[in-house]
Amino acid sequence: TVAVLMVRGMDRAGALRHFGLEETGSPQDDGRPTPAAVASLPGGWTALWCNAASLRHSMAARLQACPAGSTVITCMVDEPAYTAAAACWHDGARIWDVSHNGQGGPHDLNVDGTPPPELETVRTAMQTEETQSGYPPGMIDFYFDIPVELVFVLTGLRYCQRDYAHGPLAFSTVRATTRAGQAVAGPGLEGCLNGTQ
Repeated sequence: TVAVLMVRGMDRAGALRHFGLEETGSPQDDGRPTPAAVASLPGGWTALWCNAASLRHSMAARLQACPAGSTVITCMVDEPAYTAAAACWHDGARIWDVSHNGQGGPHDLNVDGTPPPELETVRTAMQTEETQSGYPPGMIDFYFDIPVELVFVLTGLRYCQRDYAHGPLAFSTVRATTRAGQAVAGPGLEGCLNGTQ
């Protein structure tokens, strides 16, 4: 289970500061994941990676307080539960969210707000992939990838990918600042992503 916040409109230091994080100076070891990490992407996005549930709560509580001119695209994935969600926040307001819950069936897709036109392109691609897979319809949960691929199309990051055409993505470990540790727990990031909270 992992959450990634893709931030633009704040520089790396500003994004970390806003979400109550600070760099430790150590690179992320993929063999021993830390609770949180940060990376900078071409195109101006800062990726904030979070494995820890408690930290996801405190980060989610700050989404509505993002400064004017900032955009945050969130991606939440729970592989064992076959759930995936993506959402976009701009100027602290949630613009859209797209989520899939495998318990609702292999073609479950919930869309709220005004999603980007790229959503239809991604959905069509997943439908085509399912048709061409040779498996009976619904046997493989292709819709799980729709929120994940939408985030990739918009930001250039897949939560499960480290190597890209521009080279490997290097994450550095981060930790919660004292201020973040004292924050009152807000709504779960899962709920912020899919609009249930």
